[in-house]
Amino acid sequence: MIPASFEYHRAKNLADALKLLNSVKGSRLLAGGHSLLPAMKLRLSSPAALIDIGRVKELRGIKATKDGLQIGAMTTHAEIAASDAVRKTCPVLAEVAETSATCRCATAGPSADRSPMPIRRPTIRR
Repeated sequence: MIPASFEYHRAKNLADALKLLNSVKGSRLLAGGHSLLPAMKLRLSSPAALIDIGRVKELRGIKATKDGLQIGAMTTHAEIAASDAVRKTCPVLAEVAETSATCRCATAGPSADRSPMPIRRPTIRR
Protein backbone atom coordinates (compact mmCIF):
# COMPACT_ATOMS: atom_id res chain seq x y z
CA MET A 1 0.00 0.00 0.00
CA ILE A 2 1.10 3.58 -0.52
CA PRO A 3 1.11 5.98 2.44
CA ALA A 4 -0.98 9.14 2.47
CA SER A 5 0.86 12.25 1.29
CA PHE A 6 3.06 14.04 3.82
CA GLU A 7 5.71 16.71 4.05
CA TYR A 8 9.32 15.70 4.69
CA HIS A 9 11.82 17.78 6.66
CA ARG A 10 15.40 16.83 7.56
CA ALA A 11 16.54 18.44 10.80
CA LYS A 12 20.07 19.87 10.70
CA ASN A 13 20.54 19.82 14.47
CA LEU A 14 18.59 19.42 17.71
CA ALA A 15 17.40 23.04 17.77
CA ASP A 16 16.14 22.71 14.19
CA ALA A 17 14.30 19.47 15.04
CA LEU A 18 12.57 21.08 18.01
CA LYS A 19 11.65 24.16 15.96
CA LEU A 20 10.15 22.00 13.20
CA LEU A 21 8.31 19.78 15.68
CA ASN A 22 6.71 22.81 17.33
CA SER A 23 5.89 24.65 14.10
CA VAL A 24 4.70 21.90 11.74
CA LYS A 25 1.25 20.79 12.86
CA GLY A 26 0.63 17.03 12.82
CA SER A 27 4.30 16.15 12.47
CA ARG A 28 6.06 13.03 13.74
CA LEU A 29 9.74 12.37 14.29
CA LEU A 30 11.39 9.89 11.96
CA ALA A 31 14.39 8.14 13.48
CA GLY A 32 15.11 4.76 11.92
CA GLY A 33 11.65 4.34 10.46
CA HIS A 34 11.57 0.62 11.27
CA SER A 35 8.09 0.86 12.77
CA LEU A 36 6.66 4.18 11.56
CA LEU A 37 7.09 3.63 7.81
CA PRO A 38 5.36 0.22 7.73
CA ALA A 39 2.51 1.69 9.80
CA MET A 40 2.22 4.54 7.31
CA LYS A 41 2.15 2.13 4.37
CA LEU A 42 -0.74 0.29 6.02
CA ARG A 43 -2.33 3.68 6.79
CA LEU A 44 -2.36 2.91 10.50
CA SER A 45 -0.48 6.19 10.94
CA SER A 46 -0.90 9.24 8.70
CA PRO A 47 1.21 12.14 9.97
CA ALA A 48 0.99 15.41 8.08
CA ALA A 49 4.78 15.70 8.11
CA LEU A 50 7.89 13.70 8.99
CA ILE A 51 10.87 15.32 10.65
CA ASP A 52 13.95 13.20 10.02
CA ILE A 53 16.30 13.27 13.02
CA GLY A 54 18.53 10.47 11.75
CA ARG A 55 21.52 12.77 11.21
CA VAL A 56 21.20 14.90 14.35
CA LYS A 57 24.59 14.37 15.97
CA GLU A 58 23.50 15.70 19.38
CA LEU A 59 21.21 12.68 19.78
CA ARG A 60 24.00 10.17 19.33
CA GLY A 61 26.76 8.91 21.57
CA ILE A 62 27.64 7.20 24.82
CA LYS A 63 29.06 8.98 27.82
CA ALA A 64 30.06 7.54 31.18
CA THR A 65 28.88 9.70 34.09
CA LYS A 66 29.35 9.44 37.83
CA ASP A 67 25.84 7.94 38.05
CA GLY A 68 26.18 5.46 35.18
CA LEU A 69 25.78 5.88 31.44
CA GLN A 70 24.19 8.51 29.23
CA ILE A 71 23.17 7.02 25.87
CA GLY A 72 21.79 9.21 23.11
CA ALA A 73 18.46 8.22 21.56
CA MET A 74 20.00 7.81 18.07
CA THR A 75 22.85 5.59 19.25
CA THR A 76 22.68 2.26 17.42
CA HIS A 77 22.69 -1.19 18.99
CA ALA A 78 26.07 -1.82 17.32
CA GLU A 79 27.58 1.29 18.92
CA ILE A 80 26.26 0.23 22.34
CA ALA A 81 27.57 -3.32 21.90
CA ALA A 82 31.02 -2.06 20.88
CA SER A 83 31.34 0.61 23.56
CA ASP A 84 34.09 0.09 26.15
CA ALA A 85 32.17 2.35 28.54
CA VAL A 86 29.05 0.16 28.27
CA ARG A 87 31.04 -3.08 28.58
CA LYS A 88 32.74 -1.76 31.73
CA THR A 89 29.72 -0.13 33.40
CA CYS A 90 26.90 -2.46 32.34
CA PRO A 91 28.14 -5.56 30.51
CA VAL A 92 24.66 -7.07 30.25
CA LEU A 93 23.49 -4.05 28.23
CA ALA A 94 26.34 -4.54 25.75
CA GLU A 95 25.41 -8.22 25.44
CA VAL A 96 21.73 -7.47 24.92
CA ALA A 97 22.52 -4.78 22.34
CA GLU A 98 24.69 -7.25 20.48
CA THR A 99 22.11 -10.03 20.35
CA SER A 100 18.73 -8.28 20.27
CA ALA A 101 18.67 -6.67 16.82
CA THR A 102 18.78 -7.75 13.24
CA CYS A 103 21.98 -6.91 11.37
CA ARG A 104 20.28 -4.00 9.56
CA CYS A 105 18.69 -2.61 12.70
CA ALA A 106 21.86 -2.95 14.76
CA THR A 107 23.89 -0.76 12.45
CA ALA A 108 21.30 1.67 11.12
CA GLY A 109 18.37 1.87 13.51
CA PRO A 110 18.32 3.90 16.71
CA SER A 111 18.30 2.07 20.00
CA ALA A 112 15.48 4.24 21.29
CA ASP A 113 13.03 3.55 18.47
CA ARG A 114 9.58 4.20 19.87
CA SER A 115 7.08 1.97 18.12
CA PRO A 116 3.54 3.40 17.81
CA MET A 117 2.24 -0.17 17.94
CA PRO A 118 3.67 -3.50 19.05
CA ILE A 119 5.76 -4.90 16.20
CA ARG A 120 7.87 -7.97 16.84
CA ARG A 121 11.29 -7.74 15.28
CA PRO A 122 13.18 -10.88 14.29
CA THR A 123 16.42 -11.51 16.10
CA ILE A 124 19.66 -13.00 14.89
CA ARG A 125 21.80 -14.58 17.54
CA ARG A 126 25.52 -14.80 16.88
